[in-house]
Amino acid sequence: MNIIESLRYAMRARIVQQAGIVTQQEFQQEWRDAPPGADCYIRETVMEYSREEDSQASELITVLCEYDVFIRDKAFPNPMAKASDIASKLIAEFNVKDPAKVDVALEGWTGGVSASVARYNYDSASQEEELFRLPVLIYVEIFFPMTAKYKG
Repeated sequence: MNIIESLRYAMRARIVQQAGIVTQQEFQQEWRDAPPGADCYIRETVMEYSREEDSQASELITVLCEYDVFIRDKAFPNPMAKASDIASKLIAEFNVKDPAKVDVALEGWTGGVSASVARYNYDSASQEEELFRLPVLIYVEIFFPMTAKYKG
């Protein structure tokens, strides 16, 4: 499995299963259609941001994990308050100031692979037709030794 795919699964599991920020039905995986009729949902976009060689034996990969919070207009009295609440829960789940939250477990990898949240921020809120959108950007750094192998 690709290291970026492993990160995608790990982040999704924390958002949906562990933290329960939204349900599986309210989570739009990348390259999938939006949940039909959902009043609120999160859309994931995970992409490699940069790659640096620390040495000949390892790389440091920075990955941008964007979680767009969508709220249907008129579904809630204050759609942006609802979006902000969900965005705050995302930030709290991956809080860089909390040692218990900063590490992201990448299952199935051996050889010293480690991932941790480096920083996060909100992007500008916007309205797309009937949906309010609030992007949450979470940057994760993955230390990837060249000897690492996936055994999942």
